[in-house]
Amino acid sequence: MADPDDLEDIVAVIALLKQHADELRDKGLPIDAMIRDLEEKLAEARAAAKKVRDLHALDEEFEREKVERRRELDAIVASLPPDLADGMSSLEYLRGITEREAERRRGGKKRIGG
Repeated sequence: MADPDDLEDIVAVIALLKQHADELRDKGLPIDAMIRDLEEKLAEARAAAKKVRDLHALDEEFEREKVERRRELDAIVASLPPDLADGMSSLEYLRGITEREAERRRGGKKRIGG
């Protein structure tokens, strides 16, 4: 990001160039093009600096949101019974869920040939 002091220096240079434009033109310098170029670069630098500030603000907002969601998740997890997950990830448990679901879909009837 451009240093604001550097941008103010550019503004001062532009002012000096404009003040002495006739003399510089007489010496053959393309002063109007130089001033225009500096003004365009200044505008680009200011736009980039604004974009950086906006992105920092957005990043801070996302960080606050992340912290809030983490707090909510921690509160939900803390409210669950401590033994809720014991054994739930075992293969036997998962196999049992699959078998019960298959049985439910069949309506409690065994298929012939299956």
